[in-house]
Amino acid sequence: MIQSSKSYSLVFDRHDFSWSEVIIGFFVLFGVHLTTYYNYLLFHNLAELFSVIIAITIFIIAINCWQSIQNQYLLFIGVAYLFIGFIDILHTLSYKGMGVLKDYDYYAPQFWIAARAMESISMVIGLYFLSNGKKLSRNFLLIVFLIATTLLVSSIVYFKIFPECFVPGQGLTPFKKIMEYLISGMLLLSLVMLIQRKQFFDERVLRLVVWSIAVTILMEMCFTQYKSVGMNDAMNQIGHLLKIVAFYFIYKAVVVTGLTDPINLLFRKLKDNEAALLQAQQLARLGRWDWNPSTDECQFSREVLQFFDLPDKRAYSLNDVFVRMQIQDRQAVEEAMRRLQQGGEPFELKVRISHSECPRFAQLRGAGVRDDAGLVIRVSGTLQDISDEQRLQEVLSVAKDKEKFELLMQTAGDGIHLLDAGGNVVEVNNMFCHMLGYSRDELLKMNVAQWDANFSLQALAEKLKENFAAGNIFETRHRRKNGTIIDVEISAKAVNYGGVPVLWNASRDIAERKNAEERLKRTNAELEQFSYAVSHDMRQPLRMISSYLQLLEIELGGSLDDEKRSYFNYAVDGAKRIDCMLEALLDYSRIGRSADPFIPVDCRGALDEAMKYLQPDILDAQADVSIAGAWPKLFASRDELVRLFQNLIGNAVKYRVAGRAVKISVTSKIDTDEWTLCIEDNGVGINPEQINRLFKVFQRLQTRDDYEGTGIGLALCRKIVEHHHGEIWAESGGEGQGSRFCVKLPVNHPVDTSLSGFTV
Repeated sequence: MIQSSKSYSLVFDRHDFSWSEVIIGFFVLFGVHLTTYYNYLLFHNLAELFSVIIAITIFIIAINCWQSIQNQYLLFIGVAYLFIGFIDILHTLSYKGMGVLKDYDYYAPQFWIAARAMESISMVIGLYFLSNGKKLSRNFLLIVFLIATTLLVSSIVYFKIFPECFVPGQGLTPFKKIMEYLISGMLLLSLVMLIQRKQFFDERVLRLVVWSIAVTILMEMCFTQYKSVGMNDAMNQIGHLLKIVAFYFIYKAVVVTGLTDPINLLFRKLKDNEAALLQAQQLARLGRWDWNPSTDECQFSREVLQFFDLPDKRAYSLNDVFVRMQIQDRQAVEEAMRRLQQGGEPFELKVRISHSECPRFAQLRGAGVRDDAGLVIRVSGTLQDISDEQRLQEVLSVAKDKEKFELLMQTAGDGIHLLDAGGNVVEVNNMFCHMLGYSRDELLKMNVAQWDANFSLQALAEKLKENFAAGNIFETRHRRKNGTIIDVEISAKAVNYGGVPVLWNASRDIAERKNAEERLKRTNAELEQFSYAVSHDMRQPLRMISSYLQLLEIELGGSLDDEKRSYFNYAVDGAKRIDCMLEALLDYSRIGRSADPFIPVDCRGALDEAMKYLQPDILDAQADVSIAGAWPKLFASRDELVRLFQNLIGNAVKYRVAGRAVKISVTSKIDTDEWTLCIEDNGVGINPEQINRLFKVFQRLQTRDDYEGTGIGLALCRKIVEHHHGEIWAESGGEGQGSRFCVKLPVNHPVDTSLSGFTV
């Protein structure tokens, strides 16, 4: 949502329409106007067909993106435009001379008034829903509009009770003129309401919708003036041309802007959430792991790798961590995994590293992810380092006197409280008093049931008995003195305190960890919704638009001249281009999230694979590509390295200067623990002031007419390099002076220098 304090301009700028778009639009309107000299019905059908296609397109976007579009106004008018478009089709078919409805020549003005009335009222009601915050019901909305449309159409065609709008010899009826003024008034009201609620809209969307309504009001004024029996005079023509302009503005606001800008905004939001989540995980010492039973491949977060003393640049199997556990812990984990694959419940175990000089302990949790057949296809879980708590318990187990015991309690960083077999407090430390907000004297008179907000009395008694029998780590909730509830994790162990068996409990506030887990769930849900919206909700409607436009072109067939056929081609190419952009976004989002593990990769082999894919383009450009330097082996994703090389060298081939022999140099250099790859060309070059834009999503320095592309290739390269903990940059002397792209990645493995000086 845009902040209400932001200033808005209703004047179009160069970001709204390009000069080429304005020029093409002028000639399109002029060409449509010229059809009136051939046949006015052709002019009328083209104008109405354009608005109907836009109306149906808006509906398809709204209905398929219902869950991801938050603006209730756009959803409401999106549904309304389907039924407005339907009435406009009846208006077109009933126009005098079409010969479809033969019992009356002037149904068309009646259908026109019905459609425009529905459009103006929908805009006002839609703005009401925008401001009251209510969530619209899609099915209810469809039923309401279906009933309203049925009543309007039947009143015109079947019951014939809709007032006449045009009388031959007299022209427009008073009812028609009054309705046009009332409709204009409703549109003016919606315009005022829209400006009052401007904070709900992006500035560009607001500007386009405002101008669409304004042009629609002018259109309505034109339709109060025509008098011709054939309804084909100048004012009628101007009104239909204005309708084309008004619907094009709506198309730009809802379809074009509504598809691209929300994706960029969502991408930035997800990236920020992901960074915050990683930081929270590190603070909570909480790591994540995944195991694929079919391949025995494991994916570990940095926290898990650090716990097991594993380097972070290779692929691992489950056995790689098993060998670091004590035998009994390994057997317990293996058994839990086996039960999980047989349909068992998620597990929670405590494990210990046996090889380390300083033993480490962790709480291991795991749950299965199943396919439609119920088979476990992946096991995922978390691991939290509890070494400090465990070591403290072991120290306490050998403490023999009360004085030492109390010293340990007061210096512990956790809230320590000792309980007898009945749950009564024996002793507490200052940290536990601070945690619950009670004084020590108050707590010494209390029972655990008075602050535990999770277990029932019976469950508490069973938990006490269980913890006295064997040490345990579990989660619960404490009620503070002020009534607030906090989530805690308790490490419990039976100890001897002054000759009396008591239960030592170390409580740790895990609010940060809980928040991290919740953020993880939200981020994963947002990522899944994003992938679904891009791959299904958005791409499918685009394909439908493209398909129906092609069907329309085939249906109209011979009635289309070359110019009109080119209009269909422009529309189809536009839909396909947006689909390509969405597909590129999907590729971008997958970087760093795929199951492709980091393995030792021969960089020269990856380069050769990329060159094989680029060979047709290199031959077509007659490019001279030289390769030199030492090529290391990296722990990396091979697919991502191939994509990186392919994109950078492919750009060097693509952005060449016509008439200039293409020369591309690929050099590799190794400095101790860093590898630098440079790709230099003699192509179109880059304005140094524009270099900062290169690696951003959808940023293009060249026009699409000159060079094809989605504007996401270099952004994808940047993300691949960042995924491999490296950096990427570009250098250029200016336009026409070529470019130099460099990548620097960390290297910790032997270098293969046997291949150098090779030239393609």
